[in-house]
Amino acid sequence: MPPTPRFVLASAMLATLAFTTLAPSQTAAPTNPQPADFVSSSGSVALQLEIQRRRAEAKEAELERARADGDETPSVAYLRATRAIWDDDRLRDTPWIIQVGKDILHIHRYRDDHQRRLDTSVEIMAVIDANRQRWLATADSEATRERMVEHIDGQMMTILSGMQGAYNVGRPQLTLAALERMIAIEADEKKRENFIAQRDHMRKRIAIGLHGPEEPPAEWRLP
Repeated sequence: MPPTPRFVLASAMLATLAFTTLAPSQTAAPTNPQPADFVSSSGSVALQLEIQRRRAEAKEAELERARADGDETPSVAYLRATRAIWDDDRLRDTPWIIQVGKDILHIHRYRDDHQRRLDTSVEIMAVIDANRQRWLATADSEATRERMVEHIDGQMMTILSGMQGAYNVGRPQLTLAALERMIAIEADEKKRENFIAQRDHMRKRIAIGLHGPEEPPAEWRLP
């Protein structure tokens, strides 16, 4: 039997890990909260379980396909299956849907489709902005709400950091937009200063014509 392709092996391991962490923790709250840490309080247990089940099924099918074909490049079928989860409006009642968006980002990255990866990043940010307050409103305590804020902000920073190199594929304004959001989110003053310096440097490069013209995004809009 050929070795398991790296992409699908990593994806399957992550899917298994994510699914098993849905069990309520019997220990102290972790410092890097995951959706599972507030699953019992957010009122969306069934939706989170459905998301994890469908993610695991899609990744298992892709794993079998990759082993049969000997090709580790994520397939269009896998992309469509993951997209079907992401496009299910019911599942946007839980912040766990962000994980599905990140799955799509990984697929585009492994397929070297960087424009679609960036478009998807903007789409994920739009979904977070559209649903954030509704998600937080489901918290049954201030402690739960704080963990949810920490988790959502951490997810946003991960997505935004992946957009910082957008200028390399002709989208410098998207780099600027990502840096502006990172500046707004970051609480650590030294890190904020670093993001501000990167933003100002990018503005100078654009001003002297080192990057082509591009209309800046007015807002994070849903497609």
